[in-house]
Amino acid sequence: GRGYSFAHAADVRTGLSLLRQTAFDLIILDIVLHGKVEGFRFAKELRGNAAYAAHAHTPILLLTGMRHQGFSPEPGPDQAPVFLPSDEFLEKPVATARLLKTVETLTSRDDF
Repeated sequence: GRGYSFAHAADVRTGLSLLRQTAFDLIILDIVLHGKVEGFRFAKELRGNAAYAAHAHTPILLLTGMRHQGFSPEPGPDQAPVFLPSDEFLEKPVATARLLKTVETLTSRDDF
């Protein structure tokens, strides 16, 4: 398999600062950072702010263990869909093999 390197950001401000300095092939976000729903804010800022236009096509993988709170890409029978500003969504816990396959798929796509 491929080897991967990564950078870690514990909050939105640090993550956005990293994006000003470094190009990434993939961004993996947890929806909840420090007990707050910050992953959405980060992804929306990245996708909607011209300052990050260089990363407009960087794939985003959102992770969450919050399906029970309505954070799901597929709406239930009585739910409206929740917009997820991402290219892929995985529910935690995620098996390592599935995570690696998703990372490989997202980083090898030609449409980014």
